[in-house]
Amino acid sequence: QGGQRPLEFVMFEWCVDCHLLAPQLEAVLALVGTSPRILDVGCGTSELAVKLWDGGRRRVHAIDVSEEVVASMSATHSGKEGLTWQVVDIAAAGRSDGPLLE
Repeated sequence: QGGQRPLEFVMFEWCVDCHLLAPQLEAVLALVGTSPRILDVGCGTSELAVKLWDGGRRRVHAIDVSEEVVASMSATHSGKEGLTWQVVDIAAAGRSDGPLLE
C-alpha cells in the first residue's frame, strides 16, 4: 500500500503464555507424527505460531479476523517458509460459497 509499513503490534498472549503451554502442545504433537499441519485460530499477535515454527514445526497456518494484525505478523515473519498467515472470519464459517481457508 504505497510503500507504507504495516502497523506494528505488541505480542500479546490472551489466554496463557506460550512457554507454559509448550509442554502440553508437544505431548499432543508427538501423537500426530513428524510433520503435522497446525492451524492457529484467532492468532492475534500471539507468539504461538512463531514458537511452533521455531521449534521445528514447518507447516503452521495462523488465521485472524484482523487484516492489520495478519499484515503485521506476516511482514514480521516473512522469511519463515511454511509459516503462513491469513485473514479469516471464523464466525462466518459455513456461511460462504467458497472454501474458508486457502
